[in-house]
Amino acid sequence: ERIPAIRKWLSKCTHMQMTAACCIGNAYLSINVAYVLAVLMENYTGKALRKQFKALAEIVEENAMCDDLDSIMHVFDTFNLYYGIHNEQEGSIINTELSIVEAEDNSSNIEVTEEMLIGRNFYHYTNRDCDKEQPFTLETDLSYLESSNGKDEDDDDDEKAGDEDEYDEEYDEYLPRDCWIKKISAFEDDEEIYYHIILEVKDGVATSVSVVKDEVSHRGCGMFFFPGMTMPASHYYEEVDADDYPDKVDNEIEALKKKRYLPNKFSFKGKKLPQRILDRDGNGGDMTDHTYAIQSAYRLAYTHMSVFTTEEGIIEGFNYSSYQSTGSGYGDMFSRPHRIDDKHEEIIDILLYILDHYTDEEIKEIL
Repeated sequence: ERIPAIRKWLSKCTHMQMTAACCIGNAYLSINVAYVLAVLMENYTGKALRKQFKALAEIVEENAMCDDLDSIMHVFDTFNLYYGIHNEQEGSIINTELSIVEAEDNSSNIEVTEEMLIGRNFYHYTNRDCDKEQPFTLETDLSYLESSNGKDEDDDDDEKAGDEDEYDEEYDEYLPRDCWIKKISAFEDDEEIYYHIILEVKDGVATSVSVVKDEVSHRGCGMFFFPGMTMPASHYYEEVDADDYPDKVDNEIEALKKKRYLPNKFSFKGKKLPQRILDRDGNGGDMTDHTYAIQSAYRLAYTHMSVFTTEEGIIEGFNYSSYQSTGSGYGDMFSRPHRIDDKHEEIIDILLYILDHYTDEEIKEIL
């Protein structure tokens, strides 16, 4: 039913816009996808536009045997760049209202329980200090985790090196007396950046959600430090408006709203990996070995986990290791495999990465 509208739209496009539309059409065998992107660009900007793009990308991913979500979003962003070059000077040429997903309130009234919060890797803080004793410790699949065969021969002191859970008084200013906090890592423009999601919870409801951006600058030169050693660091904190939340923060808040979390003592073993993961190539083409790398929100390190499955995608076991940097950036020449037997929160982040790839229908089958 959109053929007449699409023909009219294409007749008004500049050469650059027409080229961008054709690239989308070739990529997904649908000029309609390009048309919807163009309409969304006329109706939304900034963070709101990105939410609409993501909603459309999820639809494309579900209905086409093609790219994963991140790859589709990259293609959409490229379309946005080239199609948008002439947007301002040409103005709106479609003039149609369209919404894939309605804007949501990220700031208040999320129903939560202690099990949900711990199952999303949130930690309880009282009087601005992390409680040494949480209500309980999540045991999800930790008994199946085996240290990698790239163990260090160093002692336990090196094992715990790199932790950064102490902050200055400037950070304390953002913390209520009683709250739950989750730290999320990001790597933007070669800078180490963390985001802290801070929830005030009363009577089973998160009545307040705030997000603090934590930019970390390490001082010193990596060649003068041994692997695993913590480098001196300075922090710059800034509260982030809801419209400027990064995707990782938006996804975390959305997961809480959908009550998607790891139940205590739940095991992935014997469950099928998400189809979205199985549709990708396995590690080195081996479809029974799937590897993930998650940037730590607690130290200068990447955590790696291999998930071993049957040919049908049923999880049989796990293997993990960590690559911890001694320099100011990830993956530098001084990094090496590092044991992480005590890195509970990093393993939970990887398991949550797997959990969040399940569709709503798949979740019902495994939980």
